[in-house]
Amino acid sequence: MISKYDAYLVGHYGMQNSGDDALLLATLYGAQSVLGCKKMLVSSYNKTLPSGFSADIATLHEKPAFKGQNRMTHYIGAARSKRIIFGGGSVLNSAADINQKRHMMALAGKGKSMALGVGIAPFTYLNDELACRDFLNECGLVALRDQGSFDIAKHIAPRANLVKAFDLAPTLLSFGAKATQQPRSGVAINLCARPTSAPASVNAKAEAMRVVRICEFIEKLWYHTAQPVTLLSFNGHPVYGDHHIHNKIRARIGGRVPLNIVDYNPDPLEMLKILASFSAVVGMRLHCNIFSYMTNTPCMALNYHSKSVQWCHQVGIPADYQMDADNINPDALLNKVLEITHSTKSSASLPVSDAIQTAFINWGQQYEQA
Repeated sequence: MISKYDAYLVGHYGMQNSGDDALLLATLYGAQSVLGCKKMLVSSYNKTLPSGFSADIATLHEKPAFKGQNRMTHYIGAARSKRIIFGGGSVLNSAADINQKRHMMALAGKGKSMALGVGIAPFTYLNDELACRDFLNECGLVALRDQGSFDIAKHIAPRANLVKAFDLAPTLLSFGAKATQQPRSGVAINLCARPTSAPASVNAKAEAMRVVRICEFIEKLWYHTAQPVTLLSFNGHPVYGDHHIHNKIRARIGGRVPLNIVDYNPDPLEMLKILASFSAVVGMRLHCNIFSYMTNTPCMALNYHSKSVQWCHQVGIPADYQMDADNINPDALLNKVLEITHSTKSSASLPVSDAIQTAFINWGQQYEQA
């Protein structure tokens, strides 16, 4: 008889995205340290795992050899596992995706499965809402990462085992990441493409205008501070990666402003150290802003998705430290960045220690600091 895995960890892992790298690492730490899982299986598009963990990989493929290959891989992994842990990042709003998750739970055992740090976006169709309702009722524990998601979940599935928690990433500060004291200098900028419908579909005009305005901001910033400006990639995917946007910025700036480039790093603990070295960050990707918060680095959030707005509300980032990514005002952005670079504290009001404690609610427990 084939021995079962203690848990099958499922997420958007292995896609060269720093946010998902952090969520995988946090899920591995939590499954091992909190749940006591010894034998784990991880779904991933990459065949490597963070160092320090011995787990098997259920390899997924961006270009499957046949239709349903990844679904079959998931179902085999689920059938060989005692529980599924959907470890952060998922947004429950598509019936097709949700029903696949339900099938996986049915193969592993619904009562023990967990969905941690997940969100719920407004539903497009009734079938999406009904599938989400059934998922919430069938999953052993569903930890929602923000108030908006929790309210939707409570409305459609009032009897499900729901808790309002937090993004999983802050738990890394108790598991493996250590705060480092180092000199801060310069401003880091992270931009990404804003998908419209399909992942690779964008509004070309809006994308071009964002580059124009951020370049104008960079030149004004250099004129006022003469401090180094760094373009920071949180996604290294060959198609969806941030470097495509950053290359356009470099080409437009030319040699007028010296630009440092920090490429995608698959180690989220190293990315935290990098974020901690800047005086300020202008971030578009959600986990760029989350990492900035975790390292007490003042940040201007360029919001492009409801989850980014929810995050800012959750940690108490004032409205004037947020800007719509499609409506960047270079002068207003400059004024705020100059302001926060001279600040000695984070732009968020929620203490990081409180965020760590709330993030541990994902695992059904409170975190007590030593």
